[in-house]
Amino acid sequence: MDYRFDAFKWLATMDGFNYPVDVYYGTVYLGTIEAKPDGFTIKIVDTPTGKQSIKQSNKNKFRSQNLAAKILHRTWKVLRSGSQHDQVEEPA
Repeated sequence: MDYRFDAFKWLATMDGFNYPVDVYYGTVYLGTIEAKPDGFTIKIVDTPTGKQSIKQSNKNKFRSQNLAAKILHRTWKVLRSGSQHDQVEEPA
């Protein structure tokens, strides 16, 4: 199944960036990413207890819309299940 993106480009700044993009996996709403001049960042993840905002940092920047959607989907799965078993550990 592919990701579907609903971009709200009319909310962009004058330089054409900082607009929100809703991300869906099939028909399931996962959350919102934001287009930035240097890539995409995850803004909001939809959880069973409500929407959860994600802290903005250098680790939250992705080069492509699809990569941001994949990480958003992984985060959505972790927050929905309430466990950390789906996270990928970084090698030391």
